[in-house]
Amino acid sequence: MLGPHDLVLCSGTLRHASLRAKVEAAAAARFAGVSLWLEDVDGARASGLSSADVRALLADHGLAVAELDPLLSWLGSGSLGDDAAPGADAMLGRSEEEFFAVAAAIGGTVINCPHPFPGAVDVDRAAEAFAALCERAAEHGLGCAIEFLPWTGIPDAATAAEIARRAGSANGGIM
Repeated sequence: MLGPHDLVLCSGTLRHASLRAKVEAAAAARFAGVSLWLEDVDGARASGLSSADVRALLADHGLAVAELDPLLSWLGSGSLGDDAAPGADAMLGRSEEEFFAVAAAIGGTVINCPHPFPGAVDVDRAAEAFAALCERAAEHGLGCAIEFLPWTGIPDAATAAEIARRAGSANGGIM
């Protein structure tokens, strides 16, 4: 289990490296964990690794899965922000069910939930969506964290914290 002082390698840092290369780099640098993108899992499976093989790879290198990253669709249609292009939902990536399945098969306790588009986000609507996601994630023993990014509709810690506060979910917070 990861603690508050453990270092975690963000998978996006080595975006195009294989999962094996990310794991080896994290272990060599003495990280305690890695974030896991579903694309990492896809690539590992395409190379012939099973979920058990991925778990063993992580364990053999002394690493835990810190979070599953990034669930971009948590706000759903109609909440993408003022500057989102029509049809942007098609670009949002993977479903929460896929995240739940990877967590069950490989590990992870937190789903990272950034908002991928610029423009204002309705904080009340975002809080409702986040609370609903947290409720569904809790059924799988998972927490959810809002990641704030300065170029998005959740640009800062204050906005992310307000969404999490209004959601009022015990398993929800900010990254």
